Amino acid sequence: DIPDEWMEEFSLDFAKDNKMIRRIKQELDQTHFMMAVNCHALTNAAFRAAMDEVPLTVKVRRLRNDLVQKAIANSHWEPLGSTLFADMAYVFVSDENDLKPTIKAILKLVKTNDREAKLAEINQDLDTQKKMTVYSGGMMRDDPELIQIEDIPKLEKFPTKLELIAQVAGSVKQVPT
Repeated sequence: DIPDEWMEEFSLDFAKDNKMIRRIKQELDQTHFMMAVNCHALTNAAFRAAMDEVPLTVKVRRLRNDLVQKAIANSHWEPLGSTLFADMAYVFVSDENDLKPTIKAILKLVKTNDREAKLAEINQDLDTQKKMTVYSGGMMRDDPELIQIEDIPKLEKFPTKLELIAQVAGSVKQVPT
Protein backbone atom coordinates (compact mmCIF):
# COMPACT_ATOMS: atom_id res chain seq x y z
CA ASP A 1 0.00 0.00 0.00
CA ILE A 2 2.99 2.29 -0.35
CA PRO A 3 2.54 4.90 -3.13
CA ASP A 4 4.71 4.50 -6.25
CA GLU A 5 6.39 7.85 -5.67
CA TRP A 6 7.40 6.96 -2.08
CA MET A 7 10.92 7.99 -1.07
CA GLU A 8 12.57 8.06 2.33
CA GLU A 9 13.53 11.69 1.88
CA PHE A 10 12.25 14.16 -0.67
CA SER A 11 11.99 17.86 -1.20
CA LEU A 12 8.95 20.06 -0.86
CA ASP A 13 9.04 20.68 -4.62
CA PHE A 14 8.96 16.94 -5.26
CA ALA A 15 5.92 16.60 -2.99
CA LYS A 16 4.15 19.50 -4.73
CA ASP A 17 4.87 18.01 -8.15
CA ASN A 18 3.48 14.62 -7.10
CA LYS A 19 0.36 16.25 -5.71
CA MET A 20 -0.16 18.07 -9.01
CA ILE A 21 0.38 14.84 -10.98
CA ARG A 22 -2.28 13.11 -8.86
CA ARG A 23 -4.69 16.02 -9.43
CA ILE A 24 -4.13 15.85 -13.20
CA LYS A 25 -4.81 12.09 -13.13
CA GLN A 26 -8.03 12.70 -11.20
CA GLU A 27 -9.12 15.29 -13.75
CA LEU A 28 -8.37 12.89 -16.61
CA ASP A 29 -10.62 10.27 -15.02
CA GLN A 30 -13.57 12.63 -15.57
CA THR A 31 -12.46 13.98 -18.96
CA HIS A 32 -14.30 13.25 -22.22
CA PHE A 33 -11.85 15.19 -24.44
CA MET A 34 -8.42 16.65 -23.83
CA MET A 35 -6.16 18.85 -25.91
CA ALA A 36 -3.41 21.41 -25.41
CA VAL A 37 -3.33 24.91 -26.89
CA ASN A 38 -0.01 26.66 -27.51
CA CYS A 39 0.15 29.89 -25.50
CA HIS A 40 3.67 30.91 -26.49
CA ALA A 41 3.79 34.65 -27.31
CA LEU A 42 0.09 35.02 -26.48
CA THR A 43 -0.91 37.80 -24.11
CA ASN A 44 -2.77 36.92 -20.94
CA ALA A 45 -5.55 39.33 -21.92
CA ALA A 46 -6.11 37.58 -25.26
CA PHE A 47 -6.01 34.17 -23.59
CA ARG A 48 -8.49 35.22 -20.86
CA ALA A 49 -10.85 36.76 -23.43
CA ALA A 50 -10.92 33.51 -25.39
CA MET A 51 -11.39 31.39 -22.27
CA ASP A 52 -14.37 33.50 -21.23
CA GLU A 53 -16.21 31.99 -24.21
CA VAL A 54 -15.47 28.42 -23.13
CA PRO A 55 -18.32 26.72 -21.20
CA LEU A 56 -18.00 26.98 -17.42
CA THR A 57 -17.71 23.21 -16.94
CA VAL A 58 -14.62 23.04 -19.17
CA LYS A 59 -11.35 23.35 -17.28
CA VAL A 60 -8.45 25.16 -18.93
CA ARG A 61 -5.19 25.07 -17.01
CA ARG A 62 -1.68 26.18 -17.79
CA LEU A 63 0.43 23.30 -16.52
CA ARG A 64 4.03 22.23 -16.86
CA ASN A 65 4.47 19.79 -19.73
CA ASP A 66 6.63 17.41 -17.70
CA LEU A 67 3.92 17.05 -15.05
CA VAL A 68 1.25 16.32 -17.66
CA GLN A 69 3.53 13.80 -19.37
CA LYS A 70 4.08 12.02 -16.05
CA ALA A 71 0.34 12.04 -15.33
CA ILE A 72 -0.60 10.52 -18.68
CA ALA A 73 2.23 7.97 -18.71
CA ASN A 74 0.98 4.37 -18.89
CA SER A 75 -2.58 5.51 -19.48
CA HIS A 76 -5.02 5.80 -22.35
CA TRP A 77 -3.92 9.44 -22.82
CA GLU A 78 -0.22 8.65 -23.30
CA PRO A 79 -0.07 9.25 -27.11
CA LEU A 80 -0.81 12.92 -26.44
CA GLY A 81 2.47 13.24 -24.50
CA SER A 82 4.65 13.12 -27.60
CA THR A 83 2.95 16.23 -29.02
CA LEU A 84 3.52 18.52 -26.03
CA PHE A 85 5.99 21.31 -26.73
CA ALA A 86 6.33 24.91 -25.52
CA ASP A 87 3.98 26.84 -23.23
CA MET A 88 0.68 24.95 -23.29
CA ALA A 89 -2.76 25.46 -21.82
CA TYR A 90 -4.52 22.15 -21.26
CA VAL A 91 -8.22 21.88 -22.04
CA PHE A 92 -10.24 19.26 -20.13
CA VAL A 93 -13.79 18.80 -21.48
CA SER A 94 -15.84 16.55 -19.21
CA ASP A 95 -19.22 16.78 -20.99
CA GLU A 96 -19.48 15.91 -24.68
CA ASN A 97 -22.05 18.70 -25.15
CA ASP A 98 -19.34 21.23 -24.30
CA LEU A 99 -16.97 20.05 -27.03
CA LYS A 100 -18.41 22.15 -29.89
CA PRO A 101 -18.47 25.49 -28.02
CA THR A 102 -14.98 24.81 -26.66
CA ILE A 103 -13.53 24.12 -30.12
CA LYS A 104 -15.38 27.16 -31.46
CA ALA A 105 -13.79 29.39 -28.78
CA ILE A 106 -10.32 27.97 -29.47
CA LEU A 107 -10.68 28.45 -33.22
CA LYS A 108 -11.75 32.05 -32.58
CA LEU A 109 -8.64 32.54 -30.42
CA VAL A 110 -6.45 31.20 -33.23
CA LYS A 111 -8.11 33.39 -35.87
CA THR A 112 -8.38 36.69 -33.94
CA ASN A 113 -4.79 36.53 -32.68
CA ASP A 114 -3.30 35.27 -35.97
CA ARG A 115 -1.66 32.41 -34.06
CA GLU A 116 -0.56 30.42 -37.10
CA ALA A 117 1.42 33.32 -38.58
CA LYS A 118 3.01 34.23 -35.23
CA LEU A 119 4.08 30.65 -34.54
CA ALA A 120 5.40 30.26 -38.09
CA GLU A 121 7.56 33.34 -37.49
CA ILE A 122 8.83 31.89 -34.20
CA ASN A 123 9.50 28.51 -35.85
CA GLN A 124 11.88 30.17 -38.32
CA ASP A 125 14.14 31.09 -35.41
CA LEU A 126 14.03 27.65 -33.75
CA ASP A 127 17.04 25.40 -34.17
CA THR A 128 15.22 22.21 -33.19
CA GLN A 129 13.49 19.71 -35.45
CA LYS A 130 10.33 20.05 -33.43
CA LYS A 131 8.21 23.01 -34.49
CA MET A 132 5.54 24.84 -32.53
CA THR A 133 1.95 24.29 -33.59
CA VAL A 134 -1.23 26.11 -32.61
CA TYR A 135 -2.49 23.07 -30.70
CA SER A 136 -1.09 19.68 -29.84
CA GLY A 137 -3.82 17.48 -31.22
CA GLY A 138 -6.38 15.92 -28.93
CA MET A 139 -7.83 12.71 -27.57
CA MET A 140 -11.26 11.41 -26.65
CA ARG A 141 -11.78 9.16 -23.66
CA ASP A 142 -13.31 6.31 -25.67
CA ASP A 143 -10.90 6.48 -28.61
CA PRO A 144 -7.21 5.53 -28.21
CA GLU A 145 -6.27 7.32 -31.43
CA LEU A 146 -4.62 10.72 -31.31
CA ILE A 147 -6.69 13.36 -33.14
CA GLN A 148 -4.25 15.05 -35.48
CA ILE A 149 -3.66 18.80 -35.41
CA GLU A 150 -5.32 19.36 -38.79
CA ASP A 151 -8.44 17.49 -37.62
CA ILE A 152 -9.09 19.64 -34.53
CA PRO A 153 -11.21 22.24 -36.43
CA LYS A 154 -13.47 19.43 -37.70
CA LEU A 155 -14.53 18.75 -34.10
CA GLU A 156 -16.63 21.93 -34.21
CA LYS A 157 -19.13 19.96 -36.30
CA PHE A 158 -18.66 16.64 -34.47
CA PRO A 159 -22.06 15.21 -33.44
CA THR A 160 -22.79 14.20 -29.85
CA LYS A 161 -24.10 10.73 -29.01
CA LEU A 162 -27.60 12.13 -28.65
CA GLU A 163 -27.44 13.74 -32.11
CA LEU A 164 -26.23 10.46 -33.63
CA ILE A 165 -29.07 8.55 -31.95
CA ALA A 166 -31.57 11.10 -33.29
CA GLN A 167 -30.15 10.72 -36.82
CA VAL A 168 -30.42 6.92 -36.65
CA ALA A 169 -33.94 7.10 -35.24
CA GLY A 170 -34.95 9.54 -37.96
CA SER A 171 -33.52 7.33 -40.72
CA VAL A 172 -35.22 4.20 -39.27
CA LYS A 173 -38.53 6.05 -39.18
CA GLN A 174 -38.17 6.96 -42.87
CA VAL A 175 -37.60 3.37 -44.02
CA PRO A 176 -40.72 2.17 -45.91
CA THR A 177 -42.27 -1.05 -44.63
